[in-house]
Amino acid sequence: MILTQSKMANADEETRWIHSDTDLLSGHGYLGSVEVLCSMKSLDFDSRTRVARDSIRLVCTAAGVTLRERRKPGAFSNDQSMIATQANLTHSHTPVELIISTDALVLKRKNDSQILCSHRMEGISFASAGEHDTKDYIAYVAKDNMNKRACHVLSCEANESLDVITTIGQAFELRYNEYMQTQRQTNEQHGSFKSSDHDRQLSRAERLLTHNGDFLVRESVKIPGQFILSGRCQSHFKHLLLVDPEGAIRTKDYEFDSIQHLISYHKSGQIPIVSADSELLLETPILRVK
Repeated sequence: MILTQSKMANADEETRWIHSDTDLLSGHGYLGSVEVLCSMKSLDFDSRTRVARDSIRLVCTAAGVTLRERRKPGAFSNDQSMIATQANLTHSHTPVELIISTDALVLKRKNDSQILCSHRMEGISFASAGEHDTKDYIAYVAKDNMNKRACHVLSCEANESLDVITTIGQAFELRYNEYMQTQRQTNEQHGSFKSSDHDRQLSRAERLLTHNGDFLVRESVKIPGQFILSGRCQSHFKHLLLVDPEGAIRTKDYEFDSIQHLISYHKSGQIPIVSADSELLLETPILRVK
């Protein structure tokens, strides 16, 4: 798989990804898909991750990929009932170019650039890397033109899967930022001062952070399962995403057992959280935004 980033400039300066961006190299190809039998919106984050990873394992097995970790037939997790039992191997093992933009994920056949599938970002509900012996595979759940859900599985070069998932996540962020900018421009043109739930929550959070060192944690209104650490440092506000694409709570340096573990580590040790070009010191916890 060759991955191309398109229209990925103008990143949001307020909400930062804790990990650094990484240049993405070439990978292998498209393996296949499996039908998803339920709405991903009805599942919690852990269940969505399990659906994606079970789909990776099912498609890999059907495509003849030898996995180091052997499971007995039918030994998939309880979420197996949420995906079909048979994989769709159309175009399996095809070398592809994955183009990620704020508009869509597009899979093009590498040898002739024929589009195998194109999924609009608004139709994509989840993406995840594999685990253990499937860690070099990614899966994303998307609706097709017939409104059917399927989990599509691709292979990556060693240690590149998280970079691909991170790029997909950033595309969602940028798409949301573009939408918000358009909404603000529209409101200004019509003399409207209405704000989105996200804007209201963000401004409310910043109003609560009155002193340097104040901080709070809230759940994201736009990314299910994501949590945002907001803090005030040198009279500036910082908003950091705490959950990486694998579902782990981490900074760019360490992984933690929980959000409370992350907060306690940095607060009690007076250790600043380093993110991109800034540092955030956690001193005074503020009640969570309701």
